[in-house]
Amino acid sequence: MNDTDNSTAVTDYFTDYGTSSPVMDYDNVTSYNDTSSNDTTTNAPTTDSSAALNVGLGSLSSIITVTTLVANSLVVALFARFPSLRSPGPAYLILNITIANLIVAVTALIPNTVAFFTGGWLLSDPVCQLSAYLSCFAFHLTVHTLGVTFFERYLKVCRPLKHLEIFTPTVTLILIGGLWFFAVVLSLFPLVGWGEYAYLPIQRQCWISAAGWQGHLTHMGFTLVMTLLLPFLTSIVFLIAVVRFAAKQRKVSALDVLGDQEKSGIQETYGRKMKRKERELKRAIRERKLKKVKKKKKKVKKGKKSKKDNKDKQSSSSSSSSSSSSSSSSSSSSSSSDEDERPSYTKYKEAKKKQKVERYRANEAALVRTLSWILLLLFIAWVPYMVAKCLETLEPTNDISPPDELLIVAAFLTYATYALTPIILLVDYRKYRKTLPALFSGKKLKVEEDHAPNVGLDVEGGEMDSGIELANARNLAEGSKTSVKSN
Repeated sequence: MNDTDNSTAVTDYFTDYGTSSPVMDYDNVTSYNDTSSNDTTTNAPTTDSSAALNVGLGSLSSIITVTTLVANSLVVALFARFPSLRSPGPAYLILNITIANLIVAVTALIPNTVAFFTGGWLLSDPVCQLSAYLSCFAFHLTVHTLGVTFFERYLKVCRPLKHLEIFTPTVTLILIGGLWFFAVVLSLFPLVGWGEYAYLPIQRQCWISAAGWQGHLTHMGFTLVMTLLLPFLTSIVFLIAVVRFAAKQRKVSALDVLGDQEKSGIQETYGRKMKRKERELKRAIRERKLKKVKKKKKKVKKGKKSKKDNKDKQSSSSSSSSSSSSSSSSSSSSSSSDEDERPSYTKYKEAKKKQKVERYRANEAALVRTLSWILLLLFIAWVPYMVAKCLETLEPTNDISPPDELLIVAAFLTYATYALTPIILLVDYRKYRKTLPALFSGKKLKVEEDHAPNVGLDVEGGEMDSGIELANARNLAEGSKTSVKSN
């Protein structure tokens, strides 16, 4: 029997006993049982604890919001301040992820923080729809840009020549524009009726609602495939390919492939040492041949000058002129044969440039390690949140509802990804870690080129090539000098 039945029964009871008016009505049914004092005493601690919980969650949300704004702004400042960090491949894609994080911080995290302190959404429903749309857009942009970044790293480490052809500045900007258009279209579906954006009071955020997915289960499956399965699977495939290639190149275990080790700490195996000596011997032979060719060219030029002088002096005698012509023909034939035998210097330079481009660089593979940490962070944060959303959507059919605590923790994990992603970049990526102090000191970074002429390495983007050759730079330079002298 409910409260209404109780109130009518009590009314009938007193009416039967001749009372002219009932003692209580429906609105004051609790006053008859004298439980008002008990309700106030039991509800007061609950309201106090909920208010304290809202303040605590609001404080945590404000810390995440401030950290997101500061850390992502530092990444943007590094990109704008140092030209060496503006390489068309990874720098533009990392900047794209950073801009997506800033969009979420301004349009979603700040209103969500205010909602925790005030207890509800204070803005209008169109603003809530816009906030949900932009946060969903930024999430799509982040995960798909991360997948493209892993593809870029695969080309840079495994196929450098293809990387030079594909990731030019123009092509990279077109690719980023395509990612923005793709994210805009994917986030537009709930606004046109396939799904629904709404305010979620437990998480204090505007996002895709469970009610919208209950009416459109196909949109739930489409969102899971496009935001989790496709980008994460693509990133993992290219990550495995880079790790296997790097392990094969460095002859080390897969666990040490992505490490940003000191160059001097890398030990050279016997096989690699023999290959290095063989390369040095070939280089010395080529240099010696080129020197001989230059000497022969000088001798030919001197011979031609002397022949011209002899022609002027002995122009009276035809016999001497005929003999001089025969000698000139013999000398020209010998010089042409020498030129045919000498190696092509332009082909040699092109082959050497190609070899430099295709050389394995551990620093390029080290960026894959940083991206792997970001991928792991997104996986840990967004997979529990999507699982909780799916359980909440399927609750009417399965009778399994996720607890409110799980929804709150999963939501805050997704908030934390926008703050931790730039922190991982600033701490783990060596280029950003080295240039961050220079951003505050105002000093210009200078590239150290002292060892580059001795080793024959490239200096690209303000960073030396890594590998065994750099670890043994002095031995390599001394070995080349001694081999040339001995020859």
